[in-house]
Amino acid sequence: RQNKFELLSETFERLNNAISTEEMRRLNYAVDADKRAPKDAANDWLKQKGF
Repeated sequence: RQNKFELLSETFERLNNAISTEEMRRLNYAVDADKRAPKDAANDWLKQKGF
């Protein structure tokens, strides 16, 4: 049985491996230039990636 910290570590590793520099730039642009709420931009990206 995994403890919470192991599960969290695996989740963060999965997220880190899922996002490219270019995708991060697009998300930053969506928030900074397009004035999207950070949580909305992140939520859309997470859904798109199957999280």
